[in-house]
Amino acid sequence: MHDLRALVVDDSKVGRLTMLRKLETLGIRVDMAESGHQALESLEQSRPDLIFMDHMMPDMDGFEVTRRIKASPVFRDIPVVIVSGNDEADFVHQAREAGALDAIAKPPATDVLERLLAALPKLPPGATAGVPVKAPPVPGAVEPAPAPALEQAQGLVERLRAELMAELGGLARGRDAALADLRRQATDMESLGGRLPVIEQRLRALEAEAALPRPDFDAPRAELDQRISAGLAGLQARTEGLESRIDGLREELREELRRTLLARVDEQAGEAAVKAGALQDGLQVLSGEVDRLAGDLRATRAALEDSVGQLEDAVRAALEEAGSAPRTETAEASAAVQALRSEFAELDERLSEARVRELVADVLGSAPPAMRAHPDETALVAELARLQIRLRRLAIMTAAGGAVLLGVVGLVLFLR
Repeated sequence: MHDLRALVVDDSKVGRLTMLRKLETLGIRVDMAESGHQALESLEQSRPDLIFMDHMMPDMDGFEVTRRIKASPVFRDIPVVIVSGNDEADFVHQAREAGALDAIAKPPATDVLERLLAALPKLPPGATAGVPVKAPPVPGAVEPAPAPALEQAQGLVERLRAELMAELGGLARGRDAALADLRRQATDMESLGGRLPVIEQRLRALEAEAALPRPDFDAPRAELDQRISAGLAGLQARTEGLESRIDGLREELREELRRTLLARVDEQAGEAAVKAGALQDGLQVLSGEVDRLAGDLRATRAALEDSVGQLEDAVRAALEEAGSAPRTETAEASAAVQALRSEFAELDERLSEARVRELVADVLGSAPPAMRAHPDETALVAELARLQIRLRRLAIMTAAGGAVLLGVVGLVLFLR
């Protein structure tokens, strides 16, 4: 037996009464509080040796009440035990951080309470269970007189009486509800008794219907199976027909594609033949142009040869007539004639028909092999244009050579 006083703080009446019975069997006197604020007020009236604090309460949870108790220099040495449905290690750690001595499951077992009470620390000197502890005196304050023990006992009795009356009121309300439920069930029984003849009549009708022969469903089922089989066979035939049609369409599409490709190839071949013919015509025109230019060059060469012959005759006659002239002038005239012959030889080489044909052959031979093997309209047209430009340059050079020769002839005549 333990000569201790405990304060049970729980907002549940069942929880408080359960703790009351368990602690009283251990010889512990119990005070009770319904909330955290009421627990703090109870500490001002009577100091307990131990506080059992519920965790979840509406106004203030058990951790907060414990922190406030441990923050007071008067009550902080009172052991506080948190009572909750959670006794895991993390929860116990949180309870101890809040200042509680320990945390136990709800409702606690007797052996757990025994071990907890055995591990309680000794009471501090001057503390008496059930007697309020005086707070340190405050200068200028009047110390209140302690409440008589009789008044405390009467207050406790009044509280117990109020709790019992509330409990009896709850039992009375439960009894009234049970009586009302019984009356409702009796009414339902009476109503059921009135419906029994109707139910019996309905049962007889059902028994009569059950005695009738069972309809034959085999024939409709067989007909339905036959229809389903016929439908499936028709669907299979349609599927095969569609597959055959798809194969035929695939073959037609393949043949149409082949014909289209062949027609396209033939069209491109025709276009290539037309382009080749046009290119051949261009080459023929170019060949005729080369022949005409060669004829012009031959005529120009003959004319130049005649002019040079006449010039040589004139120079020779001039030299014969000027036999008495100084050797210096004669040497100058000879040098002029030699220079004239050199110019004529160079011009003759440039105007040679063989040189022109060699130039044309070089131009035609400079075309890329791919272009000679596979004519391309754009490349050949560009090559023909380049050849025509070079021929024009040759004609210009020929005309320039004739002008130079005429200038030399004029100079010689002037010196004469």
